[in-house]
Amino acid sequence: MLGFWVAVATISIIFVLFECTLRWGLGFGRPVLYIADPEMGYRLRPNQRCRRLGRRIEINAYSLRGDAISLQCPADITRILLLGDSVGGHRRSDRGERDLHGAQLGRAHDHLGRELLHAAELDARLEPAPDRRR
Repeated sequence: MLGFWVAVATISIIFVLFECTLRWGLGFGRPVLYIADPEMGYRLRPNQRCRRLGRRIEINAYSLRGDAISLQCPADITRILLLGDSVGGHRRSDRGERDLHGAQLGRAHDHLGRELLHAAELDARLEPAPDRRR
């Protein structure tokens, strides 16, 4: 009977350690949140920060991934808006690739500063899903 309780305790400890690793070690405890949008179906909830698999994810006030954006662009800054799928070639685009593409696009404006904006399409379906509840 003692062996049974030792096995139960061991399995319980393994599950607790596994849960803690997923939540705090890999960042699955705070997922990126989405909100309903009448025009797009859903979009990223503005102003949120989280970590997933060791990477920092920051959503600004305009539901775009990246740092905060000021509404007025300074005169000495060229803004470059990158459009595309958030999953390119079945891998997540990271900040390094985005900066590389922005640098290539901005070479013609080397005398000016650059600010890169990245708008990603989260789903090919741009209309709200039909309500299937009856």
